[in-house]
Amino acid sequence: MLYSEGAISGYSQDSTFLEQINTVLLEQAIEKLRDEAAQRHLHLVIGSCIQESGNWYNAALYFGPDKEFYVYRKINLATKRVGASSNQEMSFLCFLF
Repeated sequence: MLYSEGAISGYSQDSTFLEQINTVLLEQAIEKLRDEAAQRHLHLVIGSCIQESGNWYNAALYFGPDKEFYVYRKINLATKRVGASSNQEMSFLCFLF
């Protein structure tokens, strides 16, 4: 199953929302998803902002049926829209595990 960017933590056009994220609840939600993926034998890719060593990352989290857990961290948080793409110009990021 694949979920959108910020599906766990939420997301906004500016970075002020990061101050409202309860990191303890976020970590608990991530652990719960790891357990659920294993229990239900699912492959999940879910977007979330995560905090590591005082820095925030917009990340894709992978949860596997054997409790595998991988994180893809974007280089920076997108805080403003640069431009719009037409449907023909859209590109998709694929996660291969």
